[in-house]
Amino acid sequence: MKILRILSLALIIPIAAWAMQRAPAPAPSSVGATPRVVTAANAFLASLDDAQRAAVSFAFNSPQRTGWSNLPGPMFQRKGLRLGDLMPAQRAAAMSLVSAALSREGYQKVLAIMDGDEVLKTNRGGHQ
Repeated sequence: MKILRILSLALIIPIAAWAMQRAPAPAPSSVGATPRVVTAANAFLASLDDAQRAAVSFAFNSPQRTGWSNLPGPMFQRKGLRLGDLMPAQRAAAMSLVSAALSREGYQKVLAIMDGDEVLKTNRGGHQ
């Protein structure tokens, strides 16, 4: 159950970042979101130890910024951290970051996708 949530988050964060990079300039009413995202990102980073922080920190021009895939793990080597490897407070900080970066509807969609992946895993697991 947790593995699919982790995989989902690993896929969703790069997609959200990609979409944010291509989005038009925000309307004046949404400009206030930047401080919330920065605060949430800093809180997430502060929750990590040095090795974990190094695993999730990449230069802006790093190939990792665009080098992601939704292919299964054996077909694509993932970099970074898995949610399942984080302590509960660290997972909460990661999800707070996702929430801060997305609209309420976008965050709900992320949660629904994660739940859907869980259903697929459960149903597939019962047929093996």
